[in-house]
Amino acid sequence: MGNTRKPRKAYRPRPINNLATLMAMQGACLLSVEDRMAWQDSLHDALTAVRTGAAQRPQWAALFDAINLVEELCRMGLAKDTADVVPTAQAAVCAVLDRLQATGVRSARAAELQALRELVCAFADLMAGITHKERFDAEARVAERVRRVLSQKPTAGADVRIFDADTLPLKRGSATPNNHQRHQPCDSPANG
Repeated sequence: MGNTRKPRKAYRPRPINNLATLMAMQGACLLSVEDRMAWQDSLHDALTAVRTGAAQRPQWAALFDAINLVEELCRMGLAKDTADVVPTAQAAVCAVLDRLQATGVRSARAAELQALRELVCAFADLMAGITHKERFDAEARVAERVRRVLSQKPTAGADVRIFDADTLPLKRGSATPNNHQRHQPCDSPANG
């Protein structure tokens, strides 16, 4: 009697998706020095623009992004804001922008600049210890929270402040300082 059944097929493993493997490995890696320095430079440029009274939408956006990102990383349990850097920076930005809306004066006071410097230093320290995935997750959570807040009308007494860039007296198209120099380490008293 003959064999009527088909022979079993030889085992063939599926090919490895190299892109997925690379993405998983990169997500687990700490942020590169180049990435961190690019973000720190943009924050330093924003701080310089606020200090000189030349801050425009991109500089304010960089500061808002840093505040929101540090706050979200604290909410995620990846950092602790023991020095109340986030609320102090938020209050400083609100004070500067309130003064800008009320009087058109673009200056920041010394205490407000110090709060923003501390935020930049906290951001730099925090970015040195998180992975790409943690940063992407935090950015996604911030984007979702901002979308949710903007879709609802803030209630009276809420702790959410929304600054509409179209209502701020910012000069459109004006030149902003962009020195592209590396800033001093956060421990330095000469921090700009």
